[in-house]
Amino acid sequence: MLHVAPEPFLQKLFKQIPGVEHTSIDLDSAFADLKMDLTRMTFEDNSFDYVICSHVLEHIPHDVQAMKELNRVLK
Repeated sequence: MLHVAPEPFLQKLFKQIPGVEHTSIDLDSAFADLKMDLTRMTFEDNSFDYVICSHVLEHIPHDVQAMKELNRVLK
């Protein structure tokens, strides 16, 4: 699971789910596992089964590029 701009409460819950590998990214948040730009992710293609990206895209000037990247990393 990829969690973009992780909310601490949800991140804690997701990390407790057995069998789910949780990775979080954000440009600035100290709560994220990795500092990463959503429009230029370094993950390989088809890396994630799920993406949680809540209240993020409206803040990204190049939202179409971000959505292309999300599509690229989804299985």
